[in-house]
Amino acid sequence: MIPRHHASVVLILLCCVLMATWTATAIPRGLAEAPPKAVSLSGEWQFNPSLSDDARKIMAQRTAYLHERFERERRRHRRGPDVNDDLYNPAPFAPDKDFAQPFEVPVHISVAQSGSHVLIKATEANGDVNSEDYEAGAKSVTSFGTGYADRVTGWRDKAFIVSLRAAGEDRSKEERYALDGGGRLVVTTLFSGDGLPKSEIKITYDRVAS
Repeated sequence: MIPRHHASVVLILLCCVLMATWTATAIPRGLAEAPPKAVSLSGEWQFNPSLSDDARKIMAQRTAYLHERFERERRRHRRGPDVNDDLYNPAPFAPDKDFAQPFEVPVHISVAQSGSHVLIKATEANGDVNSEDYEAGAKSVTSFGTGYADRVTGWRDKAFIVSLRAAGEDRSKEERYALDGGGRLVVTTLFSGDGLPKSEIKITYDRVAS
């Protein structure tokens, strides 16, 4: 017979294990491993500026808000004009690349969708190509801003989702890839958390004929 206090310890440990397991799998459960039947994003896609949001304007507003908040905090904590303590006179504001710097819109996107795999190659205006091979329904860790984030990928209805949540911080970013009613590819990027207003950017791409 297990002593009562030992049984309590075992029960607590079991609850911790179950909670950890639930936490590790709770997010991916919201996303499917396969899209609805006949939904395919595969193809070559070219940026359509006339049907897209002004990403630079939206991100500039976000950057301005960050600078304003930073200055408010610095004035609130600063003890006096002659104080040189770095704690109260922080270094010049250095924006987080995923939340403040100019949002670079790919001019061309190539999507290869096969089963649970989605390969996305994004070409920027300067010719740089960023390639990501996603596995729908998977969870991984990736670099994010100045740190790392948990990344979850999968399908939500007819949209392919790439969701990032910064480790140890209230910051998140989600990318949605979906077709609109006209058969164009729409990439929607959402930023949230860290006490900032939510930002949404929609970029539209026309299919390039083979």
